[in-house]
Amino acid sequence: MSFVNGLGWFIGNPGLDYAGKVVWHDGGTPNFFGLVVCIPERKLGITLLTNSSTGALMNHFLSVEILQLLLREDQGLVPPLDMGRIRSTIMPDKMQSVAERFFTLSGIAHVFVSGKHLIAALPSGRFRLMPCKDGWFNVILLLFGFLPLKLKKLAMIRVGILEIDGEKIFALEQLGFRSPQGKPFRPLRTSDAWKLRTGHFVCTDEKNPRLKSISLRSMPEGMAISISSDKTGRMNMFLDIANDSEAITVGYGRFGGETILATDDTITVLGLTFRNTK
Repeated sequence: MSFVNGLGWFIGNPGLDYAGKVVWHDGGTPNFFGLVVCIPERKLGITLLTNSSTGALMNHFLSVEILQLLLREDQGLVPPLDMGRIRSTIMPDKMQSVAERFFTLSGIAHVFVSGKHLIAALPSGRFRLMPCKDGWFNVILLLFGFLPLKLKKLAMIRVGILEIDGEKIFALEQLGFRSPQGKPFRPLRTSDAWKLRTGHFVCTDEKNPRLKSISLRSMPEGMAISISSDKTGRMNMFLDIANDSEAITVGYGRFGGETILATDDTITVLGLTFRNTK
């Protein structure tokens, strides 16, 4: 399986891929969301606009349901059995083969075997991974780390441990879109110069910056920049240190592979410069 993005359009949707190539894009502002989904070879498409705080989620579900209905009524095409909803079993040796630690932009994701279950310890909590027939996993929250708790929102999320070009990838499926999230854990390069910079940094570029502050931390896994904001969420971006003034963020996604620049008292990240408050 490959992950592709064509000129700003996302390509693929597990609920509609049986009909051919699916291209889509969404966007919005607070309480207003839009979505366009097209199946070019079927000459079908749909545009949905909502003015609800939950509109983004509703748009994606409605688009799949409406297009599946149109495909069935107009072209006699019915979706195949949804293998992602059929539970499967996973043998102990197979569970061990997917166990791995991954760098993500939210922190470390640790997939491991515990008794008869496969567990994912993520920055957001601990989850039990339930295998599906198509090789992906449903997730069940483990309250307090051990008590299974089914949440409606989690029913819309699945994870996958995929192998691409001989390397394991931690992937996420949400709202019909699959994206790589984590790279395999490996020792990261570091340097004394970066360790000496650890501390709290405030933005100096704008009067009302989209990020007001960051922290540079030295963690057991390596150096990391910690960010928490309404726009980015909570992130611990681990750094692979190239030299005393440059580092690369580790992981996939919008902020993965970013070059971070540093001087003795400043860090430039995501296009903004931050000054150490020491």
